[in-house]
Amino acid sequence: MKSPRAWVLSIVASLVVLLGLLIGSSESFQKCEHNRKDHESYKALQEENTVFVHAIVRLKLLATCARLTAGENDGMITALSGIAVAGFTLALWLSTEKLWKVATEQAGDMKRSIQAAESAARAAIDQAEIAERTLLANERAWVSVEVSEWTGIEFHRTGTASLDVTLLVKNIGKTIAINVQTVATMIANASNATLIGRDWANEFRKDSATSRLLLPQQSYGREFGIGLDNPGESGESFFPGIMACVTYQTLPDLSVHQTFVCYYIGMSGGGLLKVGKWVSCDSLEVAVTNGGWAD
Repeated sequence: MKSPRAWVLSIVASLVVLLGLLIGSSESFQKCEHNRKDHESYKALQEENTVFVHAIVRLKLLATCARLTAGENDGMITALSGIAVAGFTLALWLSTEKLWKVATEQAGDMKRSIQAAESAARAAIDQAEIAERTLLANERAWVSVEVSEWTGIEFHRTGTASLDVTLLVKNIGKTIAINVQTVATMIANASNATLIGRDWANEFRKDSATSRLLLPQQSYGREFGIGLDNPGESGESFFPGIMACVTYQTLPDLSVHQTFVCYYIGMSGGGLLKVGKWVSCDSLEVAVTNGGWAD
């Protein structure tokens, strides 16, 4: 496809040729040429033998007649000039249209570049936030809780069951944990810990200014007497569990965190407990079961 500049040159060349043809074929031009050939000065020059002189005389004759013919046909020349202006205007419009198309494409490219830059910026912010959270997680306090000791399980005439346990609470992180508080309870079915454990722990997710602090790698033991109001009918098998939770705050933002664990209670040789049958601590197996978490 031709460029706008090529179109302009083609139009100009065509107009020049057309103008020459029109002038050369006009009656006034032919009359002028015939009359001037009979002029004495022209005849004298024509008698010269050199080709160069003949060409000069011929060109001068044509130029003189063209000038006189143009003066007599100024309307036609004006019309051709209008056509030329229209051609230039068309070429200018084509150039402007092309520039507008290029500008539109560049604007689209710029928009896509801006969107890519925004996406990269958001990704960088996300990476920075992840790095910050990772750094805080690596340097903050982390408090663990586990059952370290227990007594035998007892069944009472009131239909209740009880058990004494000792929880070992330890700060395994790198900074101080403050306002540390620990709770424990007994449930009739240890497999329910995954369903009820988080709701139960959330009841204790709050500040406790009267609680203690834990230095990094420091630990302490906490004794609890826990029990069940209705373990079941005498002689029935049951699968009790222990739920324990420690709540604490970390520095410097004083955010609240928790660690939750669940243990099942069974016979040390395998098998389930029987309601109403006392079992000594040596005969009990207390082990971690599913459902634990830390935040």
